[in-house]
Amino acid sequence: VAAEFGNFDRMMTVSEAAAAVDGSQMGLLEEQTISFSDLLYMMLLKSGNDAATVIAENLCGSTEKFVELMNQKLEELGLSDSAHFTNCVGLYDEAHYCPIYDMAIIMREIADYELLKELGKVWMYDMNHSGGRITSLTNIPLSRYVLSGK
Repeated sequence: VAAEFGNFDRMMTVSEAAAAVDGSQMGLLEEQTISFSDLLYMMLLKSGNDAATVIAENLCGSTEKFVELMNQKLEELGLSDSAHFTNCVGLYDEAHYCPIYDMAIIMREIADYELLKELGKVWMYDMNHSGGRITSLTNIPLSRYVLSGK
């Protein structure tokens, strides 16, 4: 859903709620500003729940509104009978579910977005912060496991 908003260079601000979200975090700080594309890298390469929350809040005004869009997208894809989201970060909730087949359909749908194609190929991404600090995000591509026989 986030990719449909485009303008990946736009800057987004971290809220208090995003900085304190549960689960996997990138360590974003309240009031920090960071580009949409960097947040996507954080979210997809390192499963940064704080990054996902920042994206949802900045694009839709709240995580709840973003989740509504996620569920609307399920409906558009014909998946609303078999999948349902209650949060934008994938935290456990009995009413939050998506079978692997539905995930495959969702992945096929997002394959049309050039930035997301590029994200799938990246195994290391350096993020430059103000003040000269660099954060390196790493990810072992699925192809490495397939090629190694695992």
